[in-house]
Amino acid sequence: YTLPFIIEYVFLQLTDFVDTTLSSHVNESTIVGVSTMVLIIIVIRIFSKVMASTNEILISRIYGKNHNDDSVNVVTYNSLFLSIIINGLACVLVFAFSNKIINVMGLTENAFIVSKNYLNIRIIGCLFVPFEQIIQSRLKVIDKHKEVTISKITYTILNIIGDTIAVIYGYGAIGIAVSTVLCELMEVIILLI
Repeated sequence: YTLPFIIEYVFLQLTDFVDTTLSSHVNESTIVGVSTMVLIIIVIRIFSKVMASTNEILISRIYGKNHNDDSVNVVTYNSLFLSIIINGLACVLVFAFSNKIINVMGLTENAFIVSKNYLNIRIIGCLFVPFEQIIQSRLKVIDKHKEVTISKITYTILNIIGDTIAVIYGYGAIGIAVSTVLCELMEVIILLI
């Protein structure tokens, strides 16, 4: 029962690991900038993860009793709406105060620039997180663990390929961030399908 959750969590962490690891092949400022901003991205993602877990708990009770898809959909849509608002607010705040947040890290000027660019691009991807998390929570409850696992594996493989291409062709942290955001969008599309 817990294996799909473990696999999902491992693949979620692999994204940040891949971004950080591949950024080390660019230069020191890039690995410092990317690795410090990954922490900020994790904090932003927490809000949607909590909403998704709450959604799972609520809809599990409804679905378990009578498989009432209408009630499950209402709760899921409400969870998605709240998650979008909370996540959007977190993204706006981080974007608005990104200079101050990065200054707290005490980075060099080069690392600061890399961090800001990486963070601003990844914030765009964070806007997809509520959809990813809430859709996954619904799929898990209706026993579609396999689909969630496939979407995570596909996302991770595409991210590895995209990040590698970004490094090989010299796009640096910006290329790594764009690759990750595109993969996040692809994951949401796969989950919707």
